[in-house]
Amino acid sequence: MFTDRYVYPDTINIGWKLSGGTKTVCGYACRKATATFRGRAWTAWYATDIPVNDGPWKYGGLPGLILQIEDATGDQHFTAISIRTPTENISMQKRSEPFKTTRKRFNKQLNDYRSDPGKIMSGSPLAGKTVDGKEIPVPKRQLFHNPIELE
Repeated sequence: MFTDRYVYPDTINIGWKLSGGTKTVCGYACRKATATFRGRAWTAWYATDIPVNDGPWKYGGLPGLILQIEDATGDQHFTAISIRTPTENISMQKRSEPFKTTRKRFNKQLNDYRSDPGKIMSGSPLAGKTVDGKEIPVPKRQLFHNPIELE
């Protein structure tokens, strides 16, 4: 969980409802769409002038790029701050193959890690040691966690 990458099959079906609201984000005229996805109610603003049906995190499927999206509580908020065309080629570094898992198993591991992040260090080469070579125990400490997906 520490530095590894994981992948799992995930069916994403966001039932967007398009509405008449408009707003400018990043200099683009955007239209409003709303949906409930995995436990949160979302409002998205998408630009039809950018014909890409994508957006941040797992959000997409609208007739334009999502430039802003926020949940109803205001806890989760993504806003594009600029859009530009690169002047040079972008190279991607080849990464190692991710571990294949299921969404349920991944979420369990993630929750276990967040409830006791020091546990992952115990018994690993990264664990701190005293001068006599004894492992220094890591105190149990829970990480703050406000997941994007509640379900």
